[in-house]
Amino acid sequence: EGKLEWQDCVSDLNSCFLACCDGIFLNYTWSDWKLKLTSELCLGRFKDVYVGIDVWARGCVGKFECHISTEKISEYGFSVALFAPAWCYEQTKPNFSAFLVHNNKFWNLLQPTCAPKPLQLCHNTDYVTNFSFGFGRKVYKYGFLLFLESWYNLAKQDVPFINFIKNEHFEVSISDQDAFEGSTSLKVETQGSSLHLDKLICLDLCRKGGEVILICKESNGSKVSDLNLLITEKNGTRHILSQVQNMFIGGNHWRRLVFLIEKQIDLRWIGLKSDKIGLNILIGQLKL
Repeated sequence: EGKLEWQDCVSDLNSCFLACCDGIFLNYTWSDWKLKLTSELCLGRFKDVYVGIDVWARGCVGKFECHISTEKISEYGFSVALFAPAWCYEQTKPNFSAFLVHNNKFWNLLQPTCAPKPLQLCHNTDYVTNFSFGFGRKVYKYGFLLFLESWYNLAKQDVPFINFIKNEHFEVSISDQDAFEGSTSLKVETQGSSLHLDKLICLDLCRKGGEVILICKESNGSKVSDLNLLITEKNGTRHILSQVQNMFIGGNHWRRLVFLIEKQIDLRWIGLKSDKIGLNILIGQLKL
C-alpha cells in the first residue's frame, strides 16, 4: 500500500528482501524481543544483519553509552550500523583538540565489542600512514610547521585500524600536539610501567621481507633508543624486531627508526615494546 512502517528487525515483511541481497540495515529503535525475532528469521546470516545505533541516542542508547548497545547486539552475533557518528564533532566544534579527545573516547569504548577489520593491501604493496584525519588546524611537512590555519582534504585521510587502548597502564590516541606530515600523529603513553602493546595497528599484508620505518619521538626529545617492534602474523606467530638504524630526520627532533623483516610473513598486527618506564612517544609515520 506504499506505507512506511519501521520494522526495527528482520520480520515476515522484509525477510524476503534479505534472502535476495547481501545484507540489511535495521532502524535503531529496536528492543530485545525484536533482536530475538531477527535471530530467528535472518536465515542464519547474523553478520549480514546490521543493527542500527543512533549516536545521538534518538530512540536508543547512544552517545558515550553506544557500547551498551553494541554489547547487546554482539550477544546475537549481528553486525552494527552506526548512524551519525559526527556527534563527536558536533559536541565540540570548533575546538579541534576537544574533538580529538571526544573521538578517541567514543571509539575506545566501542572497541571491546567491535572486531577490527584490517586494512587489506595488495601483495608487496608499499604502505605509508601519517595517521591523518584529512583535516586539522595546522600543517607540518617533514616535521617543520608550514602554516597555522584550518584545512581539510579527505583524500589525505590515512588512519588505519588502531587499537585505541586506555587503561591504568597505557593510553593510545590521535593527537594534534605535533605531526611529521599533516596535522596529527599517533600518541602512545605509559603510566608507571614499561611498554608492551602487541596489538596496536591492524593490517592484512603479505611481505617477503625488508625495512619497516617508524618516524617518532619522545615527548621530552630523547633518542627512543630501546623501542622495539612487535609483529604478529595471521597464524599468531610473533616476532620482535630490534632497531638497525636510529637517526634524526626533518625538523623538531623527529627520529627515523629502521627495523628489518628478514623473511616472508603474513602480517596482521604491529605493536611496540620498550622496557623504559613512563615512555611517552608520538609516531608521525609508519612505512613498510
